Amino acid sequence: MRYAVSLESPVKGTEDLTLKDIIVDHMVEEDYRFIEDDAFWQDVHELLEETSLKVTSGSIQEALIKMLHENCTLLEACRRLDLNQDKQHSMYQKYNQALRFIRRYLRGQALKRCRLVGIDMAPG
Repeated sequence: MRYAVSLESPVKGTEDLTLKDIIVDHMVEEDYRFIEDDAFWQDVHELLEETSLKVTSGSIQEALIKMLHENCTLLEACRRLDLNQDKQHSMYQKYNQALRFIRRYLRGQALKRCRLVGIDMAPG
């Protein structure tokens, strides 16, 4: 402890920098990563919503938007939209078709935006 230095000690050669300013705080780094991850998923959510509005219509569009906004499954979205059993069953086919349309759209016109958001659309 003879050579202990306070974290408030100024760093030589600087005016306002202290030791605590330059020591890496891993908890703060994790907080920043969480914020970055949250921003990433918000961008992905916005892109999916925008794409869904462009390439779908009707009840499947409503279901997709409900799924995005309420973080629920297709079946849950159908129930929340008060769709009857027959309509719910037909939604699975529409859902698969909508996913193909969305994928095709994202690979085409929106590819540049996907890359900006951080989504890799390379076939794999």
